[in-house]
Amino acid sequence: MNSRRHLAIAAGLLLVAPVVLPAADTVPAPAQRKTVLALAQTLLAPKSATPLPAVLKDPFNPPGFKPGEAGPVLAGANPDSTAPGQPAAPPRVLPDRELLETIAELITPSGTMVINGEPLLVFGGQTRRHVGESLFGIYAKDGKTYELTITAIRSDSFTLRFNNEETTRPILKRK
Repeated sequence: MNSRRHLAIAAGLLLVAPVVLPAADTVPAPAQRKTVLALAQTLLAPKSATPLPAVLKDPFNPPGFKPGEAGPVLAGANPDSTAPGQPAAPPRVLPDRELLETIAELITPSGTMVINGEPLLVFGGQTRRHVGESLFGIYAKDGKTYELTITAIRSDSFTLRFNNEETTRPILKRK
């Protein structure tokens, strides 16, 4: 018991000693502080800015560019685009059936399983969907997300509905 008390007192003195004892070597001498302050003032002094030229180049209106002039055709640009000054044709709206078929091709389940008599559509290893659940597909040409509903699941195929259209897709076996 005595040794614990002595150890606690020694630890307390070690913690208090740096506060009580003056730190002689941590504060620099006045002459050394003056040189450091002079260096800091020269480093922090504002620098004079170089003057800008009277006429600056406009990056948004390069020389030789004429408004209304068609630019170069980029690779991958829409070949059906109209000439400048003419209104662009609205994007082609796919009928529901065609849209459903296009998006359904992108949905590739890995298989099916039955749990408690209920068929499930399996994606990857863990994702499972029941009949009546929704799948969301993105049509690349318009970038919109469409909600497809699973209406039937069989061992080798599944059926999807979008609005009033339905399509049945096979479940391809992966090798």
